[in-house]
Amino acid sequence: MGICGEVIEHEVHVADIGSDAILGLDFLMKHHCSLDWHNGVLKLDGKEVALQPKEDPTGIFRVKVVETVIVPSGHELVVGTRLIRRGQGIHPVERDCTRQALLLPLLSFMEKHEIVVAHSLVNAAKDIIPLRVFNPTENDVTLYRESQPAVLELITEDEAVLDGQSLKELESISVIQSDDKGCDEASYPPKDRLLPGHLKELADRMSSNLSGTQRSQAEELLLEFENLFHSSNGPLGRTDTVKHKINTGDSVPIKQHPRRVPIYKQAAADEEIKKMLCSGVITPSQSPWSSPIVLVRKKDGSIRLCVDYRKLNEVTIKDAYPIPRIEDSLDSLCGSRWFTTLDLAQLFNV
Repeated sequence: MGICGEVIEHEVHVADIGSDAILGLDFLMKHHCSLDWHNGVLKLDGKEVALQPKEDPTGIFRVKVVETVIVPSGHELVVGTRLIRRGQGIHPVERDCTRQALLLPLLSFMEKHEIVVAHSLVNAAKDIIPLRVFNPTENDVTLYRESQPAVLELITEDEAVLDGQSLKELESISVIQSDDKGCDEASYPPKDRLLPGHLKELADRMSSNLSGTQRSQAEELLLEFENLFHSSNGPLGRTDTVKHKINTGDSVPIKQHPRRVPIYKQAAADEEIKKMLCSGVITPSQSPWSSPIVLVRKKDGSIRLCVDYRKLNEVTIKDAYPIPRIEDSLDSLCGSRWFTTLDLAQLFNV
């Protein structure tokens, strides 16, 4: 390398960085370098090299991926990126809220992930900068948070090609899906922000030890089986795998008269019955069998509607079923690392 008119031999590592070169501690010690901050010089083998602070208001800046995302095979999507700040203070692009810039993909990043990153014209002053990527391979590709897929090069006023309105329209373009199933909406924000509210609550309670890839896979699983998870405003759902029967043998139907509900509980009972009708838990019936309802107050103060089935239980022929031993159940979990707990919604009514 050439410094102050002299050629100096030193082993260096070639890296894809924005600076021309970075002198490490090994170089400074080998060549007896010292920094004189007061006079602004670098002393190198008895010679002084003036330090020239580099101001780069129109230079090249790196961008990083905001959140870990998965690019499906054969798909194109928009990934959110953010400008990497240099030190403290106001960033050069923050002085102009409409600063245009070019996003230039890094060849090393594309080769490593086997994806294609598009050259893009963006507003560099935005907090989130959209970056278009395409996965031409047969496998899904994961882009991890903090990875650096591109650099951003600011454009001078003479080079600007779009006005603010045109740039805004350009940024609003939806993501194009490369298969024949039509177009998807923009894939940024990340997938966890696309989860419905009740699934988002489940995702937030997942283990913090999950890696970015594992979390993305778990969220995709939630979306795949979205109809199996109960939301507060949605139906409970039901299974058609088995039909439950209560064997009463040759007993005559038992029809009990309804009990009087206290006046101060009548409104709560009517509301609870209405909810259960709307959710499909109960249906109107003209069965010869009937049992009275009982209102029970839960720990949180709300009302639970129960049915007094004691007379029915007396004539029901019991099913004999061997209950598995707890030890055997625990032994079946041996060797597993991850466990999932499932809470059946409104199990009391099942």
